[in-house]
Amino acid sequence: MSAQQVRQRCSPRAGQRCRLSLRGFTLIELLITLAALAIVAAVALPSGRLDNRVQLSAAATMLASDLEYAQSLTLSAPGDPAILRVAANSSGYWVARKSAPTTPIARPDTGEPYQVVFGAGAARRLEGVTIAKLAPAGDVEYDAFGRLAGGVDALFQLKAGAATMVVSVSASTGAVTVGG
Repeated sequence: MSAQQVRQRCSPRAGQRCRLSLRGFTLIELLITLAALAIVAAVALPSGRLDNRVQLSAAATMLASDLEYAQSLTLSAPGDPAILRVAANSSGYWVARKSAPTTPIARPDTGEPYQVVFGAGAARRLEGVTIAKLAPAGDVEYDAFGRLAGGVDALFQLKAGAATMVVSVSASTGAVTVGG
């Protein structure tokens, strides 16, 4: 209906009321539209649970970053090198100083212990991920030049469900590599 037609129908004469007969949506139409939107949203939105490969990728990135941080701490204070130690129950790891290997250092941003527990804290979305140090046994320790103190490449295996991912540290350079 055009504006002119509305004006003509709505020009009140003596005692006439203006009535617009514009049609709205029925309840059925609204319910069908809402049902269609709900179906699209259910299909399009993720379930909130991360896929095992995504979890492993996130855990590997976190581990690589923390290994590089331990290396930089050692380069800045080689007298008391930083180490990375895997928890005995494979639930995570922490960064500590060699002089106090069982006590995680404080995070520079929050002051909290520099400890990663998969499924808690910053790693809360990584529940079910486990970590194992494949080689060599013991802690990851860097020397004053950023190389691994033991002279042997370090290998970590992250596992989530049936999926696994390997993180390696080069003994000669301290470079971290995330692989499949």
